[in-house]
Amino acid sequence: MNFINALKPLNHLIRVCTRSLALLIEEETYSSPRCKVMIMANQANNTTTTPLNSSQIASHEQATVLILKVVEAALYGIIAVISIVGNSFLILAYRRNITGQMRSVYNLLVASIGASDLLLAIWSIPERMTRVIMDDAWLIDGVMGVILCKVVNFVEKLSITVSFLHLGALAFDRFLVVFYPCRSMVSMKSSKITVAVIWLSSLIYWGPILYFGGLRLKKGALSCAVRKFTPNWEYWYLPFVILLFGSLFVILILYILVAFKLWLRKLPGNQTYCINKRVHRSKRRMAKMVSVIVFAFYVCFLPYGVGWVGCSYLEYRPKSICNPWYKFVNILVLHFNCAINPIICLVFNLQYRLEWKLAIGDPFGLRVKLSRMSYRRRKSSTTTEAMMTINCSSNADPNRV
Repeated sequence: MNFINALKPLNHLIRVCTRSLALLIEEETYSSPRCKVMIMANQANNTTTTPLNSSQIASHEQATVLILKVVEAALYGIIAVISIVGNSFLILAYRRNITGQMRSVYNLLVASIGASDLLLAIWSIPERMTRVIMDDAWLIDGVMGVILCKVVNFVEKLSITVSFLHLGALAFDRFLVVFYPCRSMVSMKSSKITVAVIWLSSLIYWGPILYFGGLRLKKGALSCAVRKFTPNWEYWYLPFVILLFGSLFVILILYILVAFKLWLRKLPGNQTYCINKRVHRSKRRMAKMVSVIVFAFYVCFLPYGVGWVGCSYLEYRPKSICNPWYKFVNILVLHFNCAINPIICLVFNLQYRLEWKLAIGDPFGLRVKLSRMSYRRRKSSTTTEAMMTINCSSNADPNRV
C-alpha cells in the first residue's frame, strides 16, 4: 500500500507532462504553413461542395415533378381520346340505328349520358391538363378567359348532374321492365320528355355559375373560381349534394329489388319455356350492364364527392382527403368515368358490338343510306302496284264472265 501511494504523485506528473507535450505538438503542427494551406483548401472544398449538393437535389426534384406532370397530362389525354371516340359512337349508334333495334328507352338514356360525358371530355379535360402542367394557373385572361372559366365550371357541374339523374331514370326503367313485363309502362315519348326535363332542370339549377364564375389572383397567378364570388354558396350546393347521395340510396334499393326478382323468379311451363328463358336471359344481361354502369359511376364519383363535401362543409378538414394528391386522384377518377361507359356498353351489349362493326366498315353511313333508299323505293312501288290492282278490280265490269 505504501508503494502504491508513493507512485501516485509520479503518475500525476506523467499525465501532466503528456498533456503539455500533446498541446505543444498540436500548436506547432497547425501553425506550420503547409498545415494552414491544407486547412484553407479543405474549407474551400467544403464551401463549394455544399451548393453543388443542394443544386443537384433541386434539379432532381424538378425532374421528378416534370415526369409526374407528363404522366398526369398523358393520363388525361388518354381518357379524353377514349371518351370522345366512345361517347360519339354511342350517340351515333342510336342515331343511325343500323340494326333497327337501337330505338329503345334504355338506349335513349345511354345516348343522353354519352352526350353529357362528351361535353365533359371536350370542355373539362383540356382545362385539367393545362392546370396540371401550369401548377393550377389559368392561362387566358381578359374577357375570353372569364367566359371560358364560366363555361368550363358550368359544363362540369351540368354533366355530373345529368349523369346521375339519368342513372336514376335507368334504374327506374329496369325496375318497371322486370316487375311489370307484360305492360309497356314507359313509352319513347315519355322517355324523351324525361330526358328533356333532366337537361332543362340541370341547366336552370347550374345557370348561376355563368354569372358568378370569374378569375382572381392567387399567389401571383390567375385562377378560375366560382364559390369565392358566390355569396352563401353552401346553401346553393346543398340540394345538389342531398340529391346526389339520395339518388344513390334509391338506386341501390331499386337494384336490390330487381336482383331478387330476376334471380328468384321461376320460369313458366314447358310450352313457352325456351322463349321465356331467352327473354329472361336478355333481361338479366341488360340489368347487369345497367348495374355495372351505375356502379362504375358511383365508384368514380364517390371519392370526388367525399373530398368535395369534406373539404367544403366540415369545420375540421381531414388532411387525408384535403391535400393536393387526393384532389388530383379523385378528379382523374371522376373523368375516367367518361371513358368507361362506352367500354361497358360494348362488353355487355351485342347490339352495340354489331353497331361498332358496321360503323367501322361504313363510317359515313353511305351503305345504310343506299339500302334504306332502295327499301323505301321497293316499299313505295309495292304499295303503288297494290293500289293499281285494287283500282283495276274495282273498275272492272261485274257482269263480265
